[in-house]
Amino acid sequence: MALVITLILLSVTLIMAVAFLAVSRRERNAVTTTTDTATARLAADAALANAKAQIVASIFATNAAAYNFGLLVSTNYINGVGFLTAPPSSYTSLTNVNYNYPGGAPISGNDLIQDVANLFYLPRAPVYLSNLVTHAVENRFYLDLNRNGVGDPNGWVTNVDSFGRGFGTMSFQVGDPEWIGLLDHPDAPHGPKNHFVARYAFIAVPVGNALDLNAIHNQAYDTVANRPLIPPNNEFFRNQGVGSWEINLAALLADLNTNEWGQIIDLPSNLGGPAGGSGFYQYNEPFTFDHGRAFNDALYLLAHRYGNDYRLLAPVGGNSPNGLFTTAAVFPPFQNNIDAYDNGPLQTAFADINVSGQNILFPWVGADNTNQFFTIGELFNTNETAAFGIDLLNANASFFGGTTNSTYDRYTFYRMLDQLGSDSAPDSGKINLNYSNAVVNITNGLVANIAVVPNAETNFVGWTNFFLAAADRLLRTYTTNWFQGSTLDCYTNYTTVTNVVFQDPSNYLATYYGIHTNYFSYVDSLGRFIWNAPNGIGLTNLPLYGMTNLIPAFGVTNIPVVINNRFVYTPAVNRLLQLAANIYDSVNYFSNYVAPGAA
Repeated sequence: MALVITLILLSVTLIMAVAFLAVSRRERNAVTTTTDTATARLAADAALANAKAQIVASIFATNAAAYNFGLLVSTNYINGVGFLTAPPSSYTSLTNVNYNYPGGAPISGNDLIQDVANLFYLPRAPVYLSNLVTHAVENRFYLDLNRNGVGDPNGWVTNVDSFGRGFGTMSFQVGDPEWIGLLDHPDAPHGPKNHFVARYAFIAVPVGNALDLNAIHNQAYDTVANRPLIPPNNEFFRNQGVGSWEINLAALLADLNTNEWGQIIDLPSNLGGPAGGSGFYQYNEPFTFDHGRAFNDALYLLAHRYGNDYRLLAPVGGNSPNGLFTTAAVFPPFQNNIDAYDNGPLQTAFADINVSGQNILFPWVGADNTNQFFTIGELFNTNETAAFGIDLLNANASFFGGTTNSTYDRYTFYRMLDQLGSDSAPDSGKINLNYSNAVVNITNGLVANIAVVPNAETNFVGWTNFFLAAADRLLRTYTTNWFQGSTLDCYTNYTTVTNVVFQDPSNYLATYYGIHTNYFSYVDSLGRFIWNAPNGIGLTNLPLYGMTNLIPAFGVTNIPVVINNRFVYTPAVNRLLQLAANIYDSVNYFSNYVAPGAA
């Protein structure tokens, strides 16, 4: 009996041990997954912080305000001279980091160990992988976004041709994003107790400088014939240039890489030129096919956006019989001498556009596309881009059978990223000059409120209250900037110092609301004159004066005239109202003006 009980207890112990090991293994896997997820998230945060810091540093370094921006990629640190073995002070220096000697030979042995020990500043952590193109094992310190199989360095590079022959010149290039290692203890160099836990690379694309691939180019002349969206049926049409869809994508490609898309002379195939006469750029307008590889590839991209069927685009619509028009006045897309439909005929005069035979039941090139490109990386997917994906790979490689990527060719993809994007969004809160995109509510002759309606301009409804909408937006922007900004002025208050000083919002409050917060002044650590209100009157008390937010901006509905028995209407308000009227007059809308009554 005792033996049986002992065996039962051993069995229970064994089962409990196995269960404990199974639960421990599962929990260990869960902890590992959670840790890796947190590490990846923190690495992404570090990449974002690095990108922001570099953008801001570039702006301040050149005194170019917010307009000095372009394509930016991550770069790790490497000593351009090579790894130095002497003197001893250089050997162990944290700046002595390079995987090659000054002559170009790869380092090895103790030198490699010391090189890795010196990693600290934006470290190029050694990660050896097989090259996806050449299949050779290499230190993959770069992210090969352009897929040409070589690391494209950043900064000043020596210009070479497609055979590796130098031109004797240098150019500044933005190339492959480089991986930056993250140490377990970032405040100390790499070592046996300070391992790399992650690495990141980033690319910052200047959306404000880039065209949106999803909103440019068209096939406007294909409305009637409905030919297949494949070359040579290239029927791009640029008329008045009123819409982004009239931007010529083929022209951008031809200028991007003249070797691949912009050849002027069509060489025969036996001399290295493309077969079929598609190697040159030729734009014909109107009613004639365009020619060249640039137009072919632009059409391939457009075909994906159109779902390979132009008829999938929505028409503007209308109530006219058969959608046909004989005068521009009967439908908004043709008002004000603007042809927004862009399916011809070509407008060659400043007025009296010819819309005879226009059919607004045909698909409209300004309509939302069936498909969109979400990332520029999709351009290499030939299932979406057909021959363009192949041509893009060729553009980053050698040309005419060369053995080495030329400097001009190998940076094609990154030049494109600096000019072409896929994620722009319509401006919000802006007043459209041509068509109404705001609601102006007038009650009993008084303006109640004004609200901008996003994308309402695409309804092609003419303005009736443009002046009120524009004046309201100008006033609100002006007063907000004045309140939040700093200006220069001279002031002396309870001190004997008179000097050029920084004004704070006191000037705004005193002018428009009679609230004086600058009762005394002092000099801060930066040498600026600052005012405070010892009686506590400040922003927290603003609701007592009829304001409901911390930025007391006003529009046309509440322009201060007399506040606290004080006349506060300033010439600045009158100038903005006059500016709104001038804009209104320049777009010829006074005939539609609706008087607001008392204001």
